[in-house]
Amino acid sequence: MSRSTAIPTTSVTPKHVPHYMMMVLIIGVILVIIECYFSVRINREHMYSQTGSLFRTLGCILVGACLAVSGTVMQYISRNTMTSPSTMGLTQGTALALCIIIIFLPSLSQWMIMIWAIAGAAIGGFVAYSIGNLLPWKVKSLRQISGGIAAVFLITVISMIIYSSYSTIDYIDHLVNPTILGDPRFTIWVLLPVTVGAIVICWLLSLRVPSRSATTRFFSLSWATIICMLMVILMTGISTMLAGPLGLVGIIIPSILRFFFHQPPIRWLILGSSIYGAVLILGLDILSHTIDPIFDIAVMPITVIIGAPFLIYQISKEIERNLLRYS
Repeated sequence: MSRSTAIPTTSVTPKHVPHYMMMVLIIGVILVIIECYFSVRINREHMYSQTGSLFRTLGCILVGACLAVSGTVMQYISRNTMTSPSTMGLTQGTALALCIIIIFLPSLSQWMIMIWAIAGAAIGGFVAYSIGNLLPWKVKSLRQISGGIAAVFLITVISMIIYSSYSTIDYIDHLVNPTILGDPRFTIWVLLPVTVGAIVICWLLSLRVPSRSATTRFFSLSWATIICMLMVILMTGISTMLAGPLGLVGIIIPSILRFFFHQPPIRWLILGSSIYGAVLILGLDILSHTIDPIFDIAVMPITVIIGAPFLIYQISKEIERNLLRYS
């Protein structure tokens, strides 16, 4: 089996962590610092104040870290490298909630928008789980991703129907060219500590998540598993609320890290995902400003283009492995 598809089946962290893992994390932190400098500088040069540029840079860090960690935690819980917020309906559920808010409830407070976003992510994940649970296929991982893709299409169609009936420039602008929403003070004093706390909780509870049980369809339910999934829903809702429905970030980063580190300890994988998720989104934001400083290039299609080969590769490896198993 390829190294990029290997997920550790135990929750035991090795006593000795190779030095190259620490070096890769340090390099990631250095890259984040460098990108923060260029992001603030470029944003300040293109119609942003000092506070606005810092705010946008902070938002990119939060979004990248949340989406990457969410994908890592989902894959560790389900033992399925194809799961992520954007393939299991969480991102699309939040986007549908934002669509309803922008069109029908434009005067809601930031607190209510956050609650709606988190609820939308939860509903999207529930729809994906329900569809996958109804499929009669024997291969659980393929049943999961099939249910997720079906939920993605279903929720996206509903969003497009609502949009076509109540067309507003605000909603399409948020989807095509997402920017940071809301009051900077709300992001700094509410969203920042909430997302950091969610990442820390996932890091602390990751060793208590049990292996997938044969008695359940997808994963073994425990209090640690439930809390980690709630944190994933929270992080996905907040990140989509801030930057729109960015796709496949939770596939890209964990796949790359697992390719370089054969079955890395889950806590180190979560740390690496948070760092390099921020590196990815910051880098794409800088690239969009550099190529088109006036209008910006939408980050959402870029993440999908980058992540699609990773997702296709994971699906092909899963199909190949199961064909060998049942042949």
